[in-house]
Amino acid sequence: MKTSILSYFSLLLVAVMFFSCEADTKAKLEGTWKVLQVPAGVYEEAWTFTDNAIILTRQNTGDTAVVFASGTYSIKNNTITTTGEGLAGAGADYYRGDFQIRSLDKTQMVLIRKDLGMQYYEFEKKQ
Repeated sequence: MKTSILSYFSLLLVAVMFFSCEADTKAKLEGTWKVLQVPAGVYEEAWTFTDNAIILTRQNTGDTAVVFASGTYSIKNNTITTTGEGLAGAGADYYRGDFQIRSLDKTQMVLIRKDLGMQYYEFEKKQ
């Protein structure tokens, strides 16, 4: 009897920790992230994460930002999964798929994608 109660509480603790980690990741992720390009490109690209939507914009120097793709996202097992027809039209599924979160804090993020060849994305949080 003691063993089954202890096992139940252990599983409950693991479940609570797992879901709180995903909530913490989502809270850090929300906002606008500037894609760091090396060498610097002719435009600035930014990804904005809201509650469950992702909006991608591009901006030439001196111009206003233009939305070129949008869709939805979810987070599971330290992976961001992006979906939606609006992301497919932006570059033949280039922005739609699974992006592993390599690192994420309040100001910097690194994502890795392996299904279309190795892709590495570095971001800086915009204020």
